[in-house]
Amino acid sequence: MSDKKKCKLLLIMPTFWDIIAPSVGIVSLKSFLEKFGHQVTVVNLNEEQELWNTQGKYLEVLKSVVPEKSILPRLGSELLGFHSQAKVFKDDYPEGYINYIEILLKDHFQYLLRDVSKVKIALTIEKLEAVLDKHFSNVKKIVPELLSVNPDFVGCSMLSSTLGTALFLLREIKNKFPEVTTVLGGPGPYNGISSDSENLKKLADKCSFVDKIIFGEGELVLKEIIEKPHSGGKIISALNFNIGQLKMDSLPFLDYSDLNLKKYFNLGIGVSRGCPYKCSFCSETMVWGNFRTMSVERIIKEIEAHEEKYGKKGYFFTDALMNHSLNGLAKKLLSKKIKIEMDCYMRVDKHTQMQEFTDLWAKAGLSRIRLGMESGSAQILKAMNKKVTPGAQMNSLECLRKSGIKTTTYWIVGFPGETEEHFQETLSLIKKMKNNIYELDLAIFYFYGEGEIGRDEFVDNNGGLQDRFPPEFEPLSIFRYYKLKDLQPSREEAMDRAIRFINLAKENGIPCNRSSVIDLLEAEKRWKRLAKL
Repeated sequence: MSDKKKCKLLLIMPTFWDIIAPSVGIVSLKSFLEKFGHQVTVVNLNEEQELWNTQGKYLEVLKSVVPEKSILPRLGSELLGFHSQAKVFKDDYPEGYINYIEILLKDHFQYLLRDVSKVKIALTIEKLEAVLDKHFSNVKKIVPELLSVNPDFVGCSMLSSTLGTALFLLREIKNKFPEVTTVLGGPGPYNGISSDSENLKKLADKCSFVDKIIFGEGELVLKEIIEKPHSGGKIISALNFNIGQLKMDSLPFLDYSDLNLKKYFNLGIGVSRGCPYKCSFCSETMVWGNFRTMSVERIIKEIEAHEEKYGKKGYFFTDALMNHSLNGLAKKLLSKKIKIEMDCYMRVDKHTQMQEFTDLWAKAGLSRIRLGMESGSAQILKAMNKKVTPGAQMNSLECLRKSGIKTTTYWIVGFPGETEEHFQETLSLIKKMKNNIYELDLAIFYFYGEGEIGRDEFVDNNGGLQDRFPPEFEPLSIFRYYKLKDLQPSREEAMDRAIRFINLAKENGIPCNRSSVIDLLEAEKRWKRLAKL
């Protein structure tokens, strides 16, 4: 690399993204590229309180018209993502902009807004607009400070929640500093986008201020781009350069030195990429390809290095699943007498149902586990290709609770083919298991039209596709979104089930869709009481 130009890069995690732990994605890119002599600065805009507060202010406005507050954290955040993207391109269709925002509002909250007057809807949109005006004004103000490092390249993470801010920021940077190469990367603006997606091509065509869009694993691709600036097209993946996948053990230790670690509960760490399973609603394998894991020895070395450098004891594992690594990691942590606290995603399997293993994990420092339960119906779990049973779910929850491990459980209502009977089976399981569940996190099923492993079956069994929004608003939405023509249960029925799910959680004292520090404190108090039973 000595004969190649050393570049300066600025990598940004835009708003809005929860600061459970630092973003492993941009930090991994920094750590990798600096091995080759490049100078990389990472910034998480979510550390900036004024920018982060936008989300809370936006949800506060929605509370005035949405009667069911527990549905707001997830649906309100999704609406904010759509709204902020439309805001960036308001001038492309100014006469239709407010109509589109009203359509978005009603699409997200359905019959909950049925009795809200047109005047109140208009006033709500006006207030939401004011929140975003202030947000983008604040983003604009920080551009000179961000660019003070004089980067050759500026990259932003592209998620559904961050895309609006990312596009606004890159446009501002390109207008003021046209010589800077701008890059978008990350999983994509919605679940399931692929490198050959027509929507990704639309994004590339529409956003002349974005020079490169990287899809999938980014370390080697970004290295190729900065060392050979004119190589490849505008949308690039590893396939364009015939680049293979990275071996996890070859990755350098994550370098968090640019970030204010006092802002985070935990350090983030990723020890695998991809997923070996194929749940029908998921697209994890689209982004990462083959499932790969880091060796236990390599994980331990990184934890030891972080403990020495940062003094942090809490780790949030960003992997899709930790099932394949946790047993070996727990044993090694105990044998080396390394004391840390772990929080990770897992799926129900034979080990989560065995007390000897859940006790092992707890002893090694696993304090919280995030389980994708999805449904309490055997038939729906089979349709999702989850390869688990309600019995296995209950066994796992009981073992984990006995070991003192907090169980965050994720659920989906409105999955194609879910009947009222299936839904009641879910509610019944939750009632039975209420003392074994730390909290519930509920989502309503969304279909995006590409990327989901079960896409073709969804389309064939639900009457085909239709546009989710009127086509005339595409200049504002950037993408073409789809929905299933004859989806059963309907969107309104799914919303009704979501409300009943939340009400059941309240009746049984189970935290659901937490959204504040107060909610967290209440959840902790409840869990401590349950530990005494």
